Amino acid sequence: MSIITISSVIDHRPPGPDFAIKFPFQISGTCAMANLAAVHGNQIDYLKILGNGDTAATPIQGIGETAKDNDIFVENRKTGAGVYVTGDKPLARVYLWSVKTTLCPEVYVNLQIQPGQESKWKARAQDSAVTNCSWQSPSYRR
Repeated sequence: MSIITISSVIDHRPPGPDFAIKFPFQISGTCAMANLAAVHGNQIDYLKILGNGDTAATPIQGIGETAKDNDIFVENRKTGAGVYVTGDKPLARVYLWSVKTTLCPEVYVNLQIQPGQESKWKARAQDSAVTNCSWQSPSYRR
């Protein structure tokens, strides 16, 4: 599992109509998000500013079998700020969870680890101004 949380959201603004989450694939099979957000092709747009008690959450389907789909862009269109979230493993699933203070496309990868073996993967979060941070998972050993 690999989760990048964009908390306090971008530029300290709650998720709302200025925000979009873009995926490299056509999104399918989502749940209704209580008129808070909607799917438009390969992106999720917020329909209203999330306030106290509002939760926009849904599983994201339509993921392919290669790591090229592990490439998500969260953008505040009003300010121009954004975050790219990428990884080097194919996605097993993606779940969107967002509230007033947090916008989180939760990405999950499968790891097949045999006894005595280890597995590593990389995930990267890079803002659209090209300042970046990256991390490598610790080794997991069974």
